[in-house]
Amino acid sequence: MSSDARDGGSAKPGRFNGRLFRIGRAASGRLWQRVPPLALRTRLALTLSIAFLSILAIGGTLATEQARGSIADELAASRTVATNRVAQLLAELPASRDVAGQLQGFVRAYNGDRDVQIMLIDSLGAVRASSQPAEDYHSLPEWFVTLLAPRPATRIIPLSGLAAPITAVVVAIDPRNEIAETWGDLFYALGILIAFVLVTFAVIWIVVERALSPVEDIRSAFGRIGAGDTGAHVTPSGPPEMRALAEGLNQMVDRLAHDAGNCRNKDQCLSTGVATFIAIDGPVGSGKTAVGRMLAARLGHMFLDTGVMYRAITYLALQRNLSFARGSWRA
Repeated sequence: MSSDARDGGSAKPGRFNGRLFRIGRAASGRLWQRVPPLALRTRLALTLSIAFLSILAIGGTLATEQARGSIADELAASRTVATNRVAQLLAELPASRDVAGQLQGFVRAYNGDRDVQIMLIDSLGAVRASSQPAEDYHSLPEWFVTLLAPRPATRIIPLSGLAAPITAVVVAIDPRNEIAETWGDLFYALGILIAFVLVTFAVIWIVVERALSPVEDIRSAFGRIGAGDTGAHVTPSGPPEMRALAEGLNQMVDRLAHDAGNCRNKDQCLSTGVATFIAIDGPVGSGKTAVGRMLAARLGHMFLDTGVMYRAITYLALQRNLSFARGSWRA
């Protein structure tokens, strides 16, 4: 196969993944557009809740996997010990004067065992003797047993003819006692994790609430400024970013108050944003600019230097080669 064909074949998955990513991003964008706008505190609470629920889910999954592995190892060790003891029993039977009594004693030795149950069966498979394992799992839910129990591990070890009518020893493993112990430990660990999550959530909420407390004052100040109040100052507080925002707002308010002080007709200047202009006409050198500045300062109006404006327009026209003859305004 040529290198071009190989490159083309390897590029297809990349193009597919890129197309899938774009589709997913577009779908998530449309989903968020349909979600109504949320307050900042609501977004924070939602984000923290999702994060902490994810932590609980991951922690529960890891704890479950660890518990399953621990139970499997414990049961495997118990099965190995029981199997070795059965092998030792087989080695001792030829020298025993009471084979039946030794077998019964071996079974009774496992009474109360947490993991192993020993049974003696005959050639028909009937149980002739059985140990009584411990039962410390009365409140254990069955779904939890199904979740953590390893695969059944029952071993049948045949006996020699000396043990007749007993033909085999059955080593059965019961995981419920180990799972019951894990049930308590797991809930204890999850309880600690949930308490940690709740305390962390409360601490983060309090810290963020205090950090965002100046936002309401700043929002209120902007509302008063929009209503024409040029004295809406905010006391800087909170983290450095909020302090800088409040100080910037105060500087803006002071600038608006200064501009408003230079305007006699404040309703017109602040509400409509339209200032009153007075035009003075006269010959060159008659003092139009000087009189205009004094009059504007006295009446509290804005001053526009039309001489500078006309010079700028003339300079722009010359730069663009504009003709001042009537009917000849063309570049």
